Amino acid sequence: MSQWISWNGNLCKQDLQTSLLQDQGFLLGDGVFETLRIHKQNILFAQDHWQRLFDSAHYFSLNFPYSLDFILQQSHQIIAKNQTEEGILRWTLSRGRPSQRLALQSEQTQLLMQTSSLPAKPQTWKLGFCSWSRSADCPLFRHKTLSYLENLKALNEGRTKQFDEVIFCSENQILLEGTRSHLFWVKNHKVYTPSLQLAILQGITRKQVIDQLHSQDIEVVETVATKSELLTAESIFMTNSLWGVIPVSHLEHKKVMTPFFMASLLKTHAR
Repeated sequence: MSQWISWNGNLCKQDLQTSLLQDQGFLLGDGVFETLRIHKQNILFAQDHWQRLFDSAHYFSLNFPYSLDFILQQSHQIIAKNQTEEGILRWTLSRGRPSQRLALQSEQTQLLMQTSSLPAKPQTWKLGFCSWSRSADCPLFRHKTLSYLENLKALNEGRTKQFDEVIFCSENQILLEGTRSHLFWVKNHKVYTPSLQLAILQGITRKQVIDQLHSQDIEVVETVATKSELLTAESIFMTNSLWGVIPVSHLEHKKVMTPFFMASLLKTHAR
């Protein structure tokens, strides 16, 4: 059955082939997106996601004239139409048809909002490392762009080795982030996570978790650390917007412990 979507502010059935043929977002990955969690028909952290989408649109010179109120109104309409009690909401902003070929301007950007089902949350993840290095300072990695092929390739290569997620590192073995998550590890009763000074996404659940740990008087260190430091971690966990907090049971097939505070994190971020 066709799903309802919001396309440039209009509710319609999902049939966009004609529009996509001239859309630079579809043809070249020229656009940005946000993936949000729907819980009991509510959109979690919508304002934070809207702000990140707004900031990314500004950075890439993508016209984004949509207020938070408008985005939420459209989103709740398609959630109701699709009867989505629990699931995923995605906002996609693409360049559309540029005024000239390969230009960073267009007459009108295209905004797509759609819902989908949510895969079951994993109890734990087995974690590995990406087989190639990634830049630690390329600014594009601070945004969720439609150019997502590297993440897909790394994740699927990891799955062939029985990993659920893989971590990107720089040429100097500096820890960055996962293909779809943020990294935390515990050592000597302190929690560490890669610094936002590196070229990583400013994670929304990442920030929520850091704030919660601070409220529990647990020290969180945002750091520039190497792969070797993770290999000696006492415990590891990951965060993302869809599942909240995911404990890591194995790193490169080596078993790791569960953090002493994990029960409270899982309870707060149960989704």
